[in-house]
Amino acid sequence: MAIYVDRLTVLRAPLADDVYGETRDWANALEVGAHRGSVQPDRVTSGGAANEDRDRETTITTYRAFIPGTADVQSADRVLFRGVVYDVIGSPRVWTVGLNGRHTAFTMRRVDG
Repeated sequence: MAIYVDRLTVLRAPLADDVYGETRDWANALEVGAHRGSVQPDRVTSGGAANEDRDRETTITTYRAFIPGTADVQSADRVLFRGVVYDVIGSPRVWTVGLNGRHTAFTMRRVDG
């Protein structure tokens, strides 16, 4: 049974100047990597948990992603997974398993509402 069956596309936006300084220009983002990986549910929260406005429904979906080898994923990137774009949260880490196995692990999150 293969564990790396999910397709992940890493998106990276260039920095652009605006009135507030430098921000990411997501309209001109580039695909910097397409990988097979494993995406596992982390948690889903909904309702007012993410903010204090109880009249506004918010859903936060968080996944853990694993890509074999050393993948070029940075904390400012976004990832396209099953047609939905997620933000990379925190710094991706490369983990070594045994003598030769290694994978890149990171958390990705989407906030709706």
